[in-house]
Formats: sequence, C-alpha cells, structure tokens
Amino acid sequence: MDAAAGLAVETLLLMPIVAVYFIWLAGNAEHSFRFADPENALLLSLAGFITTVPLVLFNIAARALSMTVLGIMQYLAPSISFLVGVFLYGEPLGQVQLMSFGLIWTALIIFTIDGVTRQRRLERQLGSDITGS
Repeated sequence: MDAAAGLAVETLLLMPIVAVYFIWLAGNAEHSFRFADPENALLLSLAGFITTVPLVLFNIAARALSMTVLGIMQYLAPSISFLVGVFLYGEPLGQVQLMSFGLIWTALIIFTIDGVTRQRRLERQLGSDITGS
C-alpha cells in the first residue's frame, strides 16, 4: 500500500479513539488545545503536518532502497541519537550500555560482511554462467 493510503487507514482507525479521548479531556478541563491562546493552537495544528510529512517522505524513500540498506539505516538513527546523547548532552554511559552498543554493532558488522560476501559470490557465479566457464 502506498504512503498516502497507509496514512489514511491509520488515521481512520485511530480517529474514534482520539475523539473519545479529546472529549474526555475537554470534559475534565485538561486539554491543551485552547482557542484563547492562538499561538498554542497554531503550533498544535501544525504539529500533525510537521510529523506526517517526514513519515510520508521516509515511506517513499524506503520503497526505493533495498531491504539491506534500509535495515542498516534503521540502526544508524538510534546509534547517532545515542552518540549525541553521550557526547553532546553528557548522558551517563555505563558498562551495560556500552556492551549493548558494542554487541549491536558487532552483529551489524558480521551481517554486513556476510551480505557483501554473498553478493560477491553471486556476482562471480553469474559472471561464470554468462561466460560459460
């Protein structure tokens, strides 16, 4: 299913739950979407759009990539966030976190080496099939 259709289905499925929740919030005066504060109302209105656009663009881009590349990229974002948290924001880095990070990337390196080796073997096999040797 394409990105727009998938987003429409997800939105339609979640809309009744969200509507009930918003009604409950309004009844308990706990909602944040107050029209008395136009800046807040504008920011909350734009939040959905600002969240949706990158997700749709990611979905479109993900369809153009191989699953191997997409899988590796799915590890890059959290790893970059982890490194930013540790080095820029001073998040605590204990032995368990460091070992987990190392094990994840060791597995990714093994996976990548295996993928490259298989691809080269397949290319050699296809090359020898074409030349007849």
